[in-house]
Amino acid sequence: MQERAMKGVEAVRHRPADGRPRLGVWLSLEGLLELPLSPAGQLQLLGGVLEGLSNGDGPDRDACRAAVLDALGEAELLQASRSLEAGDWWQGRLHWRAALEHKQSLEALRPAEPGLDWLQEGLIQALARLDQALTHHRWRPPVSPLERARVHGLAAELLLQIRGLDQPLPSWFAVVEEGLLRRGGLALLEQSGAACRREGITLLLRWASLQPSLPAWLSARLEQAVLSLLADLPQSSQPIADLQTLLEALKDLPELVDDASRCAVVLEALALAQGCLQLAAAAHQPLEVRESLGLQPMAPVEPERIRVLVQEWLEDYPATEAPVSLELVWIPGARALPHGRGQLALNLAAAPPDRVDAVIEAFAAPLVQAGERRRWLQRHSSASLLSSLRQLWAAAGVLSAGECRLLARAQECWQHWGEAGQLAATQLPAAWPPARLEPGCRLLQPSALQLAGLRCWLQQRAQLPEALAEIRRHHHDPVFLQQCAARAAEDRGDALDTLCALHLQEGLYAASAAPLASVQRWAETSLIVLAQSQLLLDPAPLSGSCWAVLQGLAQAPNGLPELVGWPDDASFYGLLAGQEVVLVSPLAAQVEEQHRSGRAFELFVDLAIAPYGLRTLEPPASLYPARPHQGFEASLAACLDGLESLARERPFTVCLLAAGIYDLPFAQTVGERYGASCLAIGPAIHARFGIDQACSRHWRPAQRRADRWRRIC
Repeated sequence: MQERAMKGVEAVRHRPADGRPRLGVWLSLEGLLELPLSPAGQLQLLGGVLEGLSNGDGPDRDACRAAVLDALGEAELLQASRSLEAGDWWQGRLHWRAALEHKQSLEALRPAEPGLDWLQEGLIQALARLDQALTHHRWRPPVSPLERARVHGLAAELLLQIRGLDQPLPSWFAVVEEGLLRRGGLALLEQSGAACRREGITLLLRWASLQPSLPAWLSARLEQAVLSLLADLPQSSQPIADLQTLLEALKDLPELVDDASRCAVVLEALALAQGCLQLAAAAHQPLEVRESLGLQPMAPVEPERIRVLVQEWLEDYPATEAPVSLELVWIPGARALPHGRGQLALNLAAAPPDRVDAVIEAFAAPLVQAGERRRWLQRHSSASLLSSLRQLWAAAGVLSAGECRLLARAQECWQHWGEAGQLAATQLPAAWPPARLEPGCRLLQPSALQLAGLRCWLQQRAQLPEALAEIRRHHHDPVFLQQCAARAAEDRGDALDTLCALHLQEGLYAASAAPLASVQRWAETSLIVLAQSQLLLDPAPLSGSCWAVLQGLAQAPNGLPELVGWPDDASFYGLLAGQEVVLVSPLAAQVEEQHRSGRAFELFVDLAIAPYGLRTLEPPASLYPARPHQGFEASLAACLDGLESLARERPFTVCLLAAGIYDLPFAQTVGERYGASCLAIGPAIHARFGIDQACSRHWRPAQRRADRWRRIC
């Protein structure tokens, strides 16, 4: 064929190692970098190039990989600075962390001379953006005290990364570091969350290590914060290694306290917290250590033995007028039936995992036979399991994917036995506090499919590339994709089924060049925003995927988010009253028509709805087979551009989301960029405007004014 050179682009016939000729357009790396692409497009292109370069194919291939990693690292840092300028703090952190990962890959390829001059310069530029936003209120500064405190925490993390490079630093670096650590530590101590206060103490101790002499206020502030924090430390959901690191950092704190009696109090609190953590850690030590402490778990207790143990408990605790609380727990190493007067629990961790139904039946059947002489209070299984799992996660324990599914199955069986006709127990509610709907709040409820997708990212990450490749091979086979998606409803833990369902029902489609990067962008952004929000839980038993996501959040730096129940209906409309509201939904036109006609304010016979302004935005139509852009990231960016246009026309204060896979990443940007209240509760939001759908037909049916509602399915 004819070969033509076009400014570094050469069309050639290439014969690879398998001997089959392929036609392609070949560009030099310099040519790739000169292509007129947006920064996000360049990142996607370079990521795809890197993905196509396999390891270990000789020095030429390694040199090529090193060159691409160099370019990709610089591009990630440039994008990190752009994200920080826009106030997209957590996305900026994702970019600079990606650059640090590329640094490690480069060091492995060329250990003698990594050539990473761009890394320190890029990290310092990112730090400068954070400092300008926090100190000089440039770019898009934080809009709330909590956001300001958390951004200071990001800056402290970046300072450590720059120090860790062990390179000469600019003369101004020490001044900026001192200010960020001092202001950040004090800002974090002002927050109510234990995770923020822990980080605030750490920052102030880092700041103290840099000072030639310590001010008088420091010891008092640290002492007050530490005493309140240590009291809650044994119940913390933080990984035990992180808590032990914190205690190690606090060991010199008593030296900062002048008064002897106050110093003794601090020492006692430190010793108590350290002892609690050591005891919790012992359960996860090697076998011989556990045996020496008497903590070696027993063999699984079969259903037959469970039945005998329950009967023995009934004999030991005769019936009284006081009710007995029944609980479902997960405590590895504990006995099968933790109990006391007025309380009886079933420990699922002590039961055979393949006989959970039989175990619960063996537990409940003797209680049913005890008849009306007993009064039972059945605690909500999600609440009791979560109470025990907090301790497990605090001690660095982990549930497997199978154990998460086992919990979901056990909850369903537990609920069945508590109903009328069985135990007839008084059902106690989960007691999640109602969500607080106030200016600047963020309330999220991921769909079951979104939770399954996050579970895949947390527990099945290694299987995702093959699953994505399988979807790409069957992209034009709707029957195959629909069959896979149908199986996803069973929550069996299959990555291929889940990704197919996310594409068909939620709109997550991967970029062709770097499909895993699309899933990573959605998953990591979603986990970040969930950790910083109120997480809405239904009264129904939690799914296996939900348990997996809660575990992933518990192991993250901020720990479990605030778990809440549904707010009352009046507070929802109170949040909207007199405000400028934006709704992002595929039913934007129908909702806007309800609002414009006035029917949206006359929905109920018992609830007055105050006026509010409403504008709407349709999310990208990316349900299979549609691919409106190059990938999920591009569609998200396009939708955010639409929101930015609305904000420039007229600011808004409340954003409501029912946009499928775009909900969680969208919610993060709304809070950080605009400071608006944000609610993402799925299609249930449509009923608040009088749109009657099957998913919300059970909501306030008796109080509806039927002629004001529009039924669409």
